[in-house]
Amino acid sequence: MKIYDWISNHASRVPEKVALVDEHSGRQFSYLQLHQRVGALAAYLQQQQGIKKGDRVAILSPNCSEIYELQFACGRIGAIFVPLNIRLTEAELQFMIDDLEPELLILDGEFLSLGSALANNCKQLSLLSLCMGDATSDYASDYETAIDQYADKGIVKNIDVNDDDPLAILYTSGTTGHPKGAILTHGMVMMHALNIIGPAKLNDDSVNLCFLPLFHTSGLNVYGNPCFLLGATTVVLRDVDPTQILSLINDPSRAISHFIAVPAIFQFLTLTPGFMETDFSGLITVSVGGSPISGVTLEKVMAAGIPISQGYGMTETGPTVLVIEKDAPIEKIMSCGKPVIHVEVKLQTKAGTPAATGEIGEVLLKGPSITPGYWRRDEANKKDFTDGWLHTGDAAYMDEDGYYYIVDRWKDMYISGGENVYPAEVEAVIGQLDEILEVAVIGTEDEKWGEVGKAFISLKAGATLAPEQVLAHCQSKLAKYKIPKTVVKLAELPHNATGKIAKKQLRTQA
Repeated sequence: MKIYDWISNHASRVPEKVALVDEHSGRQFSYLQLHQRVGALAAYLQQQQGIKKGDRVAILSPNCSEIYELQFACGRIGAIFVPLNIRLTEAELQFMIDDLEPELLILDGEFLSLGSALANNCKQLSLLSLCMGDATSDYASDYETAIDQYADKGIVKNIDVNDDDPLAILYTSGTTGHPKGAILTHGMVMMHALNIIGPAKLNDDSVNLCFLPLFHTSGLNVYGNPCFLLGATTVVLRDVDPTQILSLINDPSRAISHFIAVPAIFQFLTLTPGFMETDFSGLITVSVGGSPISGVTLEKVMAAGIPISQGYGMTETGPTVLVIEKDAPIEKIMSCGKPVIHVEVKLQTKAGTPAATGEIGEVLLKGPSITPGYWRRDEANKKDFTDGWLHTGDAAYMDEDGYYYIVDRWKDMYISGGENVYPAEVEAVIGQLDEILEVAVIGTEDEKWGEVGKAFISLKAGATLAPEQVLAHCQSKLAKYKIPKTVVKLAELPHNATGKIAKKQLRTQA
């Protein structure tokens, strides 16, 4: 099926409608302006850089409007858009560059020296710099010069792009070994948008506030790309600033209606001065994902009037797979809801049989919004896909009403004295303590029990809590085999680029 250009369509239909706002630069673009900039960038990529269908074009930058411009420019000429994680080391990025073999790397100013080092090890790689100054800057960067020079030159030739062609490659967080590049096709991104428009109550008047990183699927696709499909508005923040987020939500002229955050960000929001005074009444749908949210934080968020909706997904799935409707029964509030319209879900036990109602199994997924596979990873594709079903590595169960509950990562489960322990359950109990800011539990080897739990905690500012108090709390809430053997206090728990607690790093400390 031929893929149609969302931005050019809206430029013709609603040319003056605001499409994209960049809070850091102070710029905003109507759909007509965005269409013109995307066209100029596409012309530059073809005519100046010689980018062809299937070539990779990477960008290394904090959140900015140019990231979306590049996505749509690549889409017009059949190139593959690759946003890179700005928090990675040079060695980690070099692995991705070697894996991708991109023709062009677009860089924010703070990464120019890093980009040069990467290019020295990759003969075909060209560099293009961005100017990320303040609102008074003239933006006379290489990027803006390219936009200006190619504004009236059109595209050398039309490229046939269909729904099976890759639009983007997004690298997974690499919790085991090297990260893998999940391929997002044009059709996959479109079908994902169709999956969440209904449950999220999106329409062309929606205003999406984007502060999760745009090198991550949630930043791009919840709810950015669905808003572009509808002709709605996306406001991009350079990074996560809880005070700025609350200010924008509280400003009626901004009319923020949607955003997504990971649990850690909701925790930070509830601790930010002014949280309880913020008017959240204009919000339509607010999504939480990435990891389970604690009941304590969820209660605070709901009490403030935030219409929060839990969901489940991953880089390989667009991301949304499960979502709970806002009007779901209150007793289902800790679930991730039910499957979106174009996704099949099944739970499979370790024996390979279907999990019964209430029985924990691995989540397997199939559908047009699921990745067709990983970039240049034949072995991973054979391992992670069976008859078109993606093995997610996540453990879940389904209740009698069809609601799904994500228990934990399948691989994070450990066995203590012959009993399965899911760290998320233990973390939820420890998170009930008022002093706790964050908690993570891992399994560690034990001579007697095989494995035992080890809890890492960080405390709220000014709070005091002894490990013995944590264990005493667990004794009244958990079976004996689930109680961690040790509790370690850290000033701050490590996080990956999307805000998730980096358990891989904690395991190196165990």
